[in-house]
Amino acid sequence: MAWASAEVKVRLPGLTRMRADLTKDGPVRKRILTRWAFRYRVFAERRFIKFSRGGGDWPALTSKRRRGATSAAAILRNTGLLLGALSPKVKAPGSIAKHQGFSVMVGYGGAEAHADGGGATIADIARFHQTGAGHLPVRKVVVPPDRAFIRMMAQDAVIILEKG
Repeated sequence: MAWASAEVKVRLPGLTRMRADLTKDGPVRKRILTRWAFRYRVFAERRFIKFSRGGGDWPALTSKRRRGATSAAAILRNTGLLLGALSPKVKAPGSIAKHQGFSVMVGYGGAEAHADGGGATIADIARFHQTGAGHLPVRKVVVPPDRAFIRMMAQDAVIILEKG
């Protein structure tokens, strides 16, 4: 079951002559959506790495009770499963990327168990941190990309459409 996705609207002005390629299932649209999923994973992975080192809006670790926590411990990096599921290079446990119409949903999903042995899935653990469930602070992992990445997504579409 998928739960986490980021909605992004990409405007493609001046492409009315190619609109037919975007409205039907086919290799051109599939290449665009596959590229967008890859592009989002790059964005999310970079953000995760930066924030796990104490950057951005993730609250710092405050408890030494966390297994193996030290003042230098990276946030949400105990097992590497949450970060691994965002990798653009491999299909990792707990990751999802689905094409729906002319959109792509990227995030966490599936029934793969998290390595902590608590019975939660990788997607469950991601959701707990995304929403701040229980005593956890909110640490959003799946967020809309910044404007620079959205521009790159639009450029990807233009390049793929022009090549056909």
